Amino acid sequence: MTVALAVVAIIWHQQRTIDKLRDGTSQSIDKLRDDTDRGLAKLGAAIAANGERLARIEGFLGIGMPDAAASRAAGATLPKQDPGQAEGSGPS
Repeated sequence: MTVALAVVAIIWHQQRTIDKLRDGTSQSIDKLRDDTDRGLAKLGAAIAANGERLARIEGFLGIGMPDAAASRAAGATLPKQDPGQAEGSGPS
């Protein structure tokens, strides 16, 4: 009888230990998932912002556009400067 009671106590204790470990692991996994989701959301927002910034730069420079659109892009009609003329200085 004592042996059977000892076996049941050991099994019960092991089951409780396993349940505690499972709960702790489950909480850790949930936290990792939440952290990953937040990180991916921040990364997605940063990628979108960089994509918009790149699109504005490409639009300004006329990169990646058909020739007709590039000729209408901002800065496409700026007057040509003499290579020897310093930027920002006008004729004297």
